[in-house]
Parts: sequence; structure tokens; C-alpha cells
Amino acid sequence: MTLRYHLRINQGETFQVAIPVLDEDGDPISLAGMTARGQVRAHAADETVLHEWTLGNSGIAFDANKVVLNVSAATSSAWTWRTGRYDIELVDGAGSVTRLVDGHVIVHPEITRTT
Repeated sequence: MTLRYHLRINQGETFQVAIPVLDEDGDPISLAGMTARGQVRAHAADETVLHEWTLGNSGIAFDANKVVLNVSAATSSAWTWRTGRYDIELVDGAGSVTRLVDGHVIVHPEITRTT
């Protein structure tokens, strides 16, 4: 079952959210041998990627049975877009893909900026 979770990100702020990976009974699922990826687009069918997460240094980390999404302050500060749709997929060692979560992304504009 795909979770629905909307992200509200303040532009220019460091953002982090941890999403638990659980089975249908609510028990933790091991992320051993898995990878994760995700994208934000204006609309699901849009060709343009507004933001991309990948496992490692590009914004996704695993913490026990949680997928942690990260956006740096510098990255969010550079965004010119305000809304989009995203999803995060898990890929197991056999290449099977499961959508973990999807939803809207809302970016609240930054007021204070460095010159």
C-alpha cells in the first residue's frame, strides 16, 4: 500500500523527513539490499524533473527501517517552482520496484535571503 504524504518545504531551509517502511501488519521491513529513488515534477506526466532524490549523497538515506528524505538549504533556496507532485520508490535486489509514498510538494517562498 502506498502512503500519501504531502511535503511542505520552506525555501532556503534545511528539510528532512523520515518515512517508516512497514508491512501491512505495521511491522518494520528490512531495507537491506534495497535502494531508493524519487522525483518531483510539476505534474505526473511532465517531462521536466524539478528535484531528484537518490540513495546516498543525493538526498535519501536509510535509518533502520526508515527512508529519510533530505533537502539542503542551498538546494531549496535555488528552487523557483512552488508546487509539484512526488513519489519515492524502493527497489529490491531483484529489481522489483515498490512505490513507498507519494503526494504534493508545496514550497513556501523564502523572504530572508543573503546577498
